[in-house]
Amino acid sequence: MNSENCWEIIERIKKGDESAFVEIYEKFKVPLYRFCVRMISDRDSALDIVHDVFLKLYENIYMIKPTSSFTSLLFKMARNKCLNFLRDRKATVEIEQVEIDSEHKVDREFEMKEDSERLQKVLNLINDDYREILILKEWGGLSYAEIADILDTTIPAVKAKLFKARKKLVEIYKKFYGDEVK
Repeated sequence: MNSENCWEIIERIKKGDESAFVEIYEKFKVPLYRFCVRMISDRDSALDIVHDVFLKLYENIYMIKPTSSFTSLLFKMARNKCLNFLRDRKATVEIEQVEIDSEHKVDREFEMKEDSERLQKVLNLINDDYREILILKEWGGLSYAEIADILDTTIPAVKAKLFKARKKLVEIYKKFYGDEVK
């Protein structure tokens, strides 16, 4: 569903078609949930945030004007709620605060897609900006343009930050799990 189709569905919602809201919800609930879980590492709170985003969308449906990307609008709303959650929780862990067990060795090669628990632990250790951009690109599947729109920046800035974020992710992973990353 492209943004043009989404905006058509939004117009149907504004005209009272409640089934149109269900279409939007079904299309975006899983990607938003995955994004939120990766951002805040709390499944229950992530679900609450997704519901809050859709509630806010529904409550403000008549004030929403078509912009370049409906997807960007929803992810921006979810992003803001996640950042507020993180700010309220204040549970950021600094890398220096974590003790590393040097005897802990991993028996198999690290494959990011198959080892989500370790990946989430490492993601939680990098700063919020890097974690966010990795999640938007790698797990949200968003384009550079959509990420730039969500983060209020330029495409070259997104590419540069994404490069640095990937590098930092590998660096921290190696610190915890050895030189297994290719």
